[in-house]
Amino acid sequence: MPPLYKALSSFLEADKINNLKKIGINNIIEFVEKDPEVLCCQSKISYKDIVKIRNVLLAQYSALPQNGSDLYETCISSLAIFSTGCERLDSLLDGGIFNGEVTEFVGPPASGKSQLCFSLAATVANESQRNVLYLDTNGTFSAERLQEIVSSHISNQEHIELALQKIYCCPVQDIFQLLQLLENISFNISQQTNNFHSELQLIILDAVTPVLAPHIGGKQMDGLGLMVRLSQQLMFLASEHLLTVVVCNNTVQGEKGIIKPALGRYWQHVASVTLKLGLPEERSGLTKMEGYREASILKSCRRATGQSTLIRLSSMGVEGVHHKP
Repeated sequence: MPPLYKALSSFLEADKINNLKKIGINNIIEFVEKDPEVLCCQSKISYKDIVKIRNVLLAQYSALPQNGSDLYETCISSLAIFSTGCERLDSLLDGGIFNGEVTEFVGPPASGKSQLCFSLAATVANESQRNVLYLDTNGTFSAERLQEIVSSHISNQEHIELALQKIYCCPVQDIFQLLQLLENISFNISQQTNNFHSELQLIILDAVTPVLAPHIGGKQMDGLGLMVRLSQQLMFLASEHLLTVVVCNNTVQGEKGIIKPALGRYWQHVASVTLKLGLPEERSGLTKMEGYREASILKSCRRATGQSTLIRLSSMGVEGVHHKP
């Protein structure tokens, strides 16, 4: 912030600047943050001059006021919520997966993260008629499984093909390829270079752990920097282009045996919502039944953490379970 100098205001003379400096007021922020009456007493400058100088500085450097109602309308008009394909899971997530933010699915291997991603991709492509980019770092993307999910919701073969054509899978070998891909996506959306990117709504990264894990731990020095760059790109795509960004992450065992998302404390700040998937607790024999999973909120800007629901992985993707313990 610029220091105080005479040209800022005709009332800001050299002697007044010296008086202000004597009491530790050297720049504009320090001046406007100070109570005018306190400034008047400490600097020996008249209250009238203090107010005049303050008004000039605020007029030149403060942000323009905006109507709260207008801001709210702008927010609502740009908001989009996409179904996961499961009503009970949508309810747990306060309606579904929101655009403009990063959503994280965490869980151990075989917990259903990829299956939930397939279900979400199929729903967005079918119901919203928008494009989906699936970034596969595990090599586990299954076109057959995706077709099975889409076909279970659509009977018309032509519509099935149209929905599948909106989902594009891109294999990713390492973090450097991933960073370059994300940078290209942002550029293509800004430039409107092709129809795919202009209609792109959902980006799924399945998963983040394989590309970052080789650069973290031991004598590796570049891991944190790469993680910071990746997180910035994902959040930028979500907020700047109003995309829906979903990231899968593994879990690790922390202190006292507590299971938590991988990649440490820094990564915890990336996602606005973190949904944990895992086997249900031992109750009524559910753990012995194939396909049942428990989904719980680890982090959310809208819902209380700890809430959970029971789901089942099936040919339709993800289904809600009405179970009484």
